[in-house]
Amino acid sequence: MAVIRLDGRSRRKLIEDAVRKVAAEKGVLHVTHESVAAACAVETSEATVRRYFHTAADLRGVVDHD
Repeated sequence: MAVIRLDGRSRRKLIEDAVRKVAAEKGVLHVTHESVAAACAVETSEATVRRYFHTAADLRGVVDHD
């Protein structure tokens, strides 16, 4: 499997898009590091999601700011 390297801004946008997708499809309470990592358009680990958004509240904050 090829590794796709993204700059920080692009990776953050990818994760934010996945947060919005999970929230829209399953509801905001299902926005977790694991569910967001699985929903990313480019393979992304749960650890990478945690690097950008330390807590579930941080992840859910993406939806709150929309």
